Formats: sequence, C-alpha cells, structure tokens
Amino acid sequence: MQTCSRSGYDYFTTFIDNKSQKVFVYGLKLKSDLHEKLKDFVASTELETGQHLKILCTDGGREYTGKHTQKYLRERGIKHEMTTVDTPQHNGVTERMNCMLIETAHTLLLNAGLPHSFWFEAVQYMAYLHNIIPTCSLDQDITPKEAWSGNRPNIALVRVF
Repeated sequence: MQTCSRSGYDYFTTFIDNKSQKVFVYGLKLKSDLHEKLKDFVASTELETGQHLKILCTDGGREYTGKHTQKYLRERGIKHEMTTVDTPQHNGVTERMNCMLIETAHTLLLNAGLPHSFWFEAVQYMAYLHNIIPTCSLDQDITPKEAWSGNRPNIALVRVF
C-alpha cells in the first residue's frame, strides 16, 4: 500500500483455505516478514483445527521460494505448489480476493471519511465480512466461517465501518 497503516504495516498477505474459502489476513511491516507470518498461520490453523496443513499453493513469486521458507515447508511435510511466475490468472481465487479487499477497503474509507492510514483495519473488516457471508463457491448455503469451524457466525456483531 502507498500509505503506512496506523498499525505500522506497509503490506498485507492473505491465506485462503480452499475447502472453506475462509480468508486470513496478516499485516506486514516488511516483505521479509512473510516467512514468520506463514509460520504463524500454519501454527494457529493447525492448533485451531487439529489438522495438518498439506499443501501451500502460491503464485510462483519469490516470496515463498527462500531457503528458510522451503526448509520450513519440507520439515513440516507441506507440499509447495507454485503457479507460473507473472501469471495471476493461474492464482485467480487469491488475486480476486486481494483485489476485492483493496477496492472495498478504499470504498469503506471514503464512505467513513477516514484517512488512508486506516487501510489495514478496513482490509481486516472486509475479510471478516467475507468470512461471515454465504458464498456461492461453497456447495451449501453456508458461510466460509461455518464451513471452517462448523459454527454459525453471529452477525449481531456486524457494525457500520
């Protein structure tokens, strides 16, 4: 992002579970923080679900090809599948999600009259909304959160941004 967030982030990364379509957003102060955020994601999701992450699909960029990351994935038994570099159409779900998060975050900020420095909070809120709203990409009329955890989301917590 062009503006540093109030949380001190210049970047964000998303992880999307293929089965549930649940999206996870992590802020990054530096691009090099991605390795630690990946480790945090793997640890927290495996603890939450009790299941082992089997495959990490990435866009073939350099973010996940570093020696530390490759070693970590091998040690954890996680298969790393990469699409062809510079072909965002091969990583469509993530590309569309990132575009949706950024575009709607800008809209939220404009509508609320907030400075651009709140972009990360807006991105997080949009990810939250995505996770509690039913999606046609799931077979049943359920939300990504419900597909992930089996628990129906409480929409009484939704507020105007």
